[in-house]
Amino acid sequence: DVLQNSEYISWININRRGNVAYVSVIDKETHTQEEEKKGYSNVVASVDGVIDEITVISGVAKVKAGDSVKKGDILISRVLPAESGGGSCFAEGRVSARVSDSVEVKISDTREEKVAGEKKLNEITLKFFNFNIKIFKYYGKSDKMYDIIYSKEDFSFKDGKKLPFSLIKTYSVPYDIVENRLSESEMVELASAEMSEMLGQRLSDATLLRIKTDGGFENSFYIMRSEIVVSEEIGTNLPFEVN
Repeated sequence: DVLQNSEYISWININRRGNVAYVSVIDKETHTQEEEKKGYSNVVASVDGVIDEITVISGVAKVKAGDSVKKGDILISRVLPAESGGGSCFAEGRVSARVSDSVEVKISDTREEKVAGEKKLNEITLKFFNFNIKIFKYYGKSDKMYDIIYSKEDFSFKDGKKLPFSLIKTYSVPYDIVENRLSESEMVELASAEMSEMLGQRLSDATLLRIKTDGGFENSFYIMRSEIVVSEEIGTNLPFEVN
C-alpha cells in the first residue's frame, strides 16, 4: 500500500525483532524539468548579514565579500551594463553570508503526562477477500479519554501459503492526564535535549561558525538561549514585471 500510494518511495523493507520493527526505505529517484524562468528578477538579501562569497550566474553583482547588508538589499541586479548590451534579465546566483541568530528554549517546572489504563476489546472484524464481516462489537461508552489501537492477524497454511481471510481487532485504551513536577536537573536535561533538536533543524542548511549558550531559572521556568553565528545562503529572488 505504501509503494502504491507514495510518489517518493521506491522500495521498503520491514523486519521485526521481538516487539521492534526495523524499517528500511529507499527514495524514488525523480527527474523533474526545471521551470523556465520568465520576466525579470533581482536577488535580494533574505536577512541581515556580512557577505562571505557571491557567485553570479546572470545579472550584475552589487556587493562583494566583506560588505554588510540588510534584509531586502539588492545583491545581484537584473539591470545589465550598457557595455554588455544593456537591458534587464532574470538575475540568478548564490550569495553566502555570516548571519547572527538566536535559539531559545523555555521549560516549565510542571509537565503533563499520559497514564494509560487497561486496554479493552471493542470490535472484531473478519476480513474475507474484500469483504468485512463484523462478528463482535462493544457498544458501551467510556467516561474517560482513550486511544484506539488496531491489530491485524493473518492466517496461513503450514507451508506458509496465506489464507484469504484475517481478523482485525479494535481496542480502546483509556488514559488519564497527570501533572508531574520536574526537578531542576530534569528541567535542564529537557532544555538541553530540546535545544539540540532545534539547533539541528536551524543548522540543517547552514555551517555553524560560533555558538554561546546560557541558561537560567526564571519564576517557574528554565530558559536556555544559544547565540549563534552561521554561514548560509541568503540570496532570494524578487521577481517583477516591467511594462
